[in-house]
Amino acid sequence: MQKLLKLFLAASIAVQIPVFGTAGEVDMLVEKLAEKGVITYGEAQQIMTETKEAVRSELASGKSLNVPSWTQKISIKGDLRLRSQADWTASKSYPRIRQRIRLRVGFESAMSEKMQAGFGLATGGEKLSDKSVTGTAAGTSVSGNVSGDSIIDSEPTSTNHTLSNGFGKARLMVDYAYLKYLPFSSVTLTAGKMKAATHVWNTTDLLWDGDVNPDGVAMNFSKNLSDDFSFFANASWLVFNEKNSTANQADAYIAQPGFSWKAAKNVKIKGAVAMQTFNVNGKDTGYYGTPAFDYVCTNPSIDLSFANLVGSYTLGLFGDSVTNGDSAPASDTGGSAYGAKFGHAKVSGFGTWEVKYIQRRLEANSWLNKLGDSDAYGGALNTSGSEIALTMGLTKAASLGIDYYSMDLINNATTTTPKSLVQFDVVYKF
Repeated sequence: MQKLLKLFLAASIAVQIPVFGTAGEVDMLVEKLAEKGVITYGEAQQIMTETKEAVRSELASGKSLNVPSWTQKISIKGDLRLRSQADWTASKSYPRIRQRIRLRVGFESAMSEKMQAGFGLATGGEKLSDKSVTGTAAGTSVSGNVSGDSIIDSEPTSTNHTLSNGFGKARLMVDYAYLKYLPFSSVTLTAGKMKAATHVWNTTDLLWDGDVNPDGVAMNFSKNLSDDFSFFANASWLVFNEKNSTANQADAYIAQPGFSWKAAKNVKIKGAVAMQTFNVNGKDTGYYGTPAFDYVCTNPSIDLSFANLVGSYTLGLFGDSVTNGDSAPASDTGGSAYGAKFGHAKVSGFGTWEVKYIQRRLEANSWLNKLGDSDAYGGALNTSGSEIALTMGLTKAASLGIDYYSMDLINNATTTTPKSLVQFDVVYKF
């Protein structure tokens, strides 16, 4: 009788006969059988473990009979960051101190084997736009402003919400929304508002702030040529604004070949060269203004990693540079960011840590204004300085970070132009 019951339980778990409903109900029954002496506690533990593994496997493959199929194809992840920030400007005798939060939630659904859809929500700064209108109403001419006609992301380079306005609520906006198609194992096509870094790979945020999720189409190619060497390429077309005048649409074209090489057991090298062309001369790019010339930028990037250099600690050396080859600007067309990081390869768990140092410089005509790291002098051009950051693990999902910037102008610097800021962050991922 005991052997027959065990076989019945095993068969029920294997084929997911909804006799017991959920895995929790199976656990309750198995524990009761162990209490009655029908099976041993060791056998009970084994059955419960196998049940949970079977449920997880079926949910992952979208084959569970007890959960709606559409919910099994959606993955959810996100993070919450609490930040205290102090900004110093040499022209002021006191710092600006802000308490800020960032909430991001992302969803991804595998609609088919080769097609995925994803979207994310995030906090951020917003403003209401007013539009002037004229017309007639009941035969009378009218004119004026339509208040709050639309909501605009006031800072695409940030997902921070500053705690202010007498406990005012934070607004969630669509951070990204895209379709992803995988026609071949080595090729991925993405269209819509894409996640950051889908369009190009860089080692720092000198050129692209990590919160910028660009609009357009991107193709990513990756191919392993050997066990130690792989080739990759990124190509994208991005749009800054709609076409609403005689000028052509403000857009960008990016092409980037690169490689990844495991040079030795503990040494990895990744490098690439991107050609980033921005057709923006005299065109409205929205938040980034109306530039006076185009940008035809060459952007090499390199990342070197030395694992287990000292015990379990890893050393990383990295850098990006950029040169604007457009004929209009005569000078100040270069920029660079290079640095080093040392610590655990992954900050996950109490006692793990990493420290990072970056030296950055972005000349006045080298790149689109305010597109880079918004914490480095507001992302402004004609600036240089350094950044040092420390990240420490608190739990597997939580970390503490301290980030310090010290920046100044390159040209026309005075005693009142230096700026610095420090950020204290607690981040929890879920």
